Amino acid sequence: IWHKFCFKCEVCGMTLNMKNYKGYNKVPYCNAHYPTTKHTAVADTPEARRIAENTKIQSNDWRDLGLNSSRVPAVTIDSRMKILLARCL
Repeated sequence: IWHKFCFKCEVCGMTLNMKNYKGYNKVPYCNAHYPTTKHTAVADTPEARRIAENTKIQSNDWRDLGLNSSRVPAVTIDSRMKILLARCL
């Protein structure tokens, strides 16, 4: 519970009300000084490497494989997988 005149931004001291405050770790802030959440780095785990590799494979396009549209007129998911598998072998 805050007194009306004690409810101030932790950084600049601006008097806050219920419409213009933002709370972070139970501390009031104005909109300008609201702390941003810092993202942590993801550890290089086998699961992270597997996901990265799958993302890379899924994002490949037939143009990335050195093929042109005359050789691959209609690329379906099945044919795309066959091309990717043939390229990996």
